Amino acid sequence: MSILYSASEGYVINHELHLRYAYKHSRENDSVCNLEPHSDIFKILSPYDSGSKDCNYSPKKKLKNSAGREFRIQSSHVNNFQTEKIKNVFHSLLLKAKSEGFFKEPVPLIPTKNIQAKEKADTFYKESSKYSKSLFQGCNNLSHPVIEKVDNERYVFPNPPWWNKYIRRKKSKCTEASYQMMYNDSLKNLPIAELLSPDALVAVWCTNSDQNINALLTEVFPDWGVKYVGTWIWLKVTNSGEPICAFADPPKKQPYERIIFGCNSEKSRCYNVPEDEKIIISVPSAIHSHKPPLSDVLSSYLPPEPNCLELFARYLLPNWTSWGNEVLKLQHISLFKENPSEKTTSAVT
Repeated sequence: MSILYSASEGYVINHELHLRYAYKHSRENDSVCNLEPHSDIFKILSPYDSGSKDCNYSPKKKLKNSAGREFRIQSSHVNNFQTEKIKNVFHSLLLKAKSEGFFKEPVPLIPTKNIQAKEKADTFYKESSKYSKSLFQGCNNLSHPVIEKVDNERYVFPNPPWWNKYIRRKKSKCTEASYQMMYNDSLKNLPIAELLSPDALVAVWCTNSDQNINALLTEVFPDWGVKYVGTWIWLKVTNSGEPICAFADPPKKQPYERIIFGCNSEKSRCYNVPEDEKIIISVPSAIHSHKPPLSDVLSSYLPPEPNCLELFARYLLPNWTSWGNEVLKLQHISLFKENPSEKTTSAVT
């Protein structure tokens, strides 16, 4: 559904196309409607201003631990997939994709500042923060909570709200665009090991912070009973294929995020684990932390009908279990519009 092009280096995917398919047939009360995402949120025509605080900043060279002692941030000794290598693999995949006709959108002569995308994002942040008394399909109308037992999951996809400076800045300027962050110790204490089947695969969205990467590999994964197997890169580009901001020396802002894979037993898996060092290229949504779906690119590593659980989810995926404080956040109607040209007689939601 979302894969436009694939090669040995990785994939080019279309997040907007996936949403069009996923929510094409929806039900509103007793009527069926055909929804599609507002294309404006994917109109990333120009790279973001490299001089802005969102794309670059001067980091502190030292941090303080709980005892008040200063220490220098150490580079991750585990991660070998560094910026120069990412650039080389990205350019190789991009050239192949362009030769097949993708990313033909002309580069604007004058930077657009992505006004349409930003305006649509601002509208979403304002509208989605309003209190609504709307009834939800499948909601609990009882006077007591319902405890649902989750069977062992073969595939778990956490998208943790990592503690980071960008969200702290967002929170001070625009509360609606921020969210509650989580410390690494809290993430480590999640009972993930109790949810995993013997041949489970775990895929964690991670920032480029050495502190977060090291914590995930040396503390979180061991506590979850998971062994590291590889890293993929999600590289965010404009509609013409340019990185959304310049590659920079760590720990400055990068045009990519990481997907770090682990499993509790490679020997007992019926399917291969994801190969290390693949790239996923896509145009990102203008909404912060609106991650692209991984179901299509991981289909060859999963059975035909996988039992998938997304943790800290911000929108719903067909046939997946979604868990978190904001699982309906990106389902808000302000991100969608009805397509009256599509006719249907049944709803799939």
